[in-house]
Amino acid sequence: MWQSKGKSGRLVLASVNKGRFEPVYILLGEDSILVDEIINRLKKRVISPAFEPFDFDLFQADEIIVERMQEQFRQPPVGSERRLVVIKGITRQGKKGPIYTSLQKNGTAKLLEMLVKVPETTTVVVTGIEKPEFTRLISKTGLTRFLVEVGQPKESGLASLIQQWAKEQGISLTPDAGHLLIEIAGQNTATLKGEVEKLATCFDKGEVSVDAVRELAGASRVFHLKEYVDKVLMRDVTGALEILCRLEDWGEAVPKIVAWLTNGFLDLAAAKAGVLSRYARQRIESATEKWRNSHEVNQCLQQLYELDRAFVSGKPEPFARLEVFTHCIGCGSSEDYCGLYLDDKKWDLCMRSRLRRKNERT
Repeated sequence: MWQSKGKSGRLVLASVNKGRFEPVYILLGEDSILVDEIINRLKKRVISPAFEPFDFDLFQADEIIVERMQEQFRQPPVGSERRLVVIKGITRQGKKGPIYTSLQKNGTAKLLEMLVKVPETTTVVVTGIEKPEFTRLISKTGLTRFLVEVGQPKESGLASLIQQWAKEQGISLTPDAGHLLIEIAGQNTATLKGEVEKLATCFDKGEVSVDAVRELAGASRVFHLKEYVDKVLMRDVTGALEILCRLEDWGEAVPKIVAWLTNGFLDLAAAKAGVLSRYARQRIESATEKWRNSHEVNQCLQQLYELDRAFVSGKPEPFARLEVFTHCIGCGSSEDYCGLYLDDKKWDLCMRSRLRRKNERT
């Protein structure tokens, strides 16, 4: 969650368009599209194309030698309005959360001290992800005013971004088509922009409808994954099994399917608890009526954990286990009879009481 209370990336773009520049921009967040947009907009506004080799430098934080960066910052522009220096990845995602690059904390602190003294003829852009300790270093050096938030936008902002990208590509999407695209492709801006560009290759001009988005997305595994999850949440066993067979034929990875199912059931649990956002709740509102209580939903989440653990442990027939799970979400059996298993062995993922295990047909 964003903690540093930086400026909005979109406001910074508007300011750059008006010719107002800061000596330093510290872009923190996961929205790589917005980061690149800000850098490209700055580059277009302050760098003369003929002098780009002299006045523009791009570095990866892992590759720089801190002691030499002072010289880069102090070098005056040769033929452009300003000199632009970009340092990407000052912090990044590690296995256990945000981490520093090879500069470590001390090197990062030295770099921040240099940014305090950047001359007016230079603009330095530093990118990374939010890390509390890094944010405190920024505050300590007095650079907080240069913080820019570039986190992934909220659901409400994605629809307008899609419309903006579509307009740039010479097409338009109906509001419903835009929302469907978000549901299919997810909320990552890089993925969504790529999908809009794909749509533009199929539609030279004009409006793209919901049916068109569904038709084009229907050939993708992502769409079928979403459809499978929707069928499971609606407890439509027949429809879910049909899609699961297709996913198996295509060689879809079981952990990926389990991850999608888990996200779906987490949304369902949040909806049952009344803590899901209104937009997300609208997407699964009909599914919430299919589940009697949160206990059932939590049982499914426990089943998915067991499925994932079985896969990681190398147990055989992972898709067969997914099929059993899919059958179980529409369980019509009773406490004394299971329509799937005829032996006396307990099925750990049973939707019913674990005491039920007399499975002989009568």
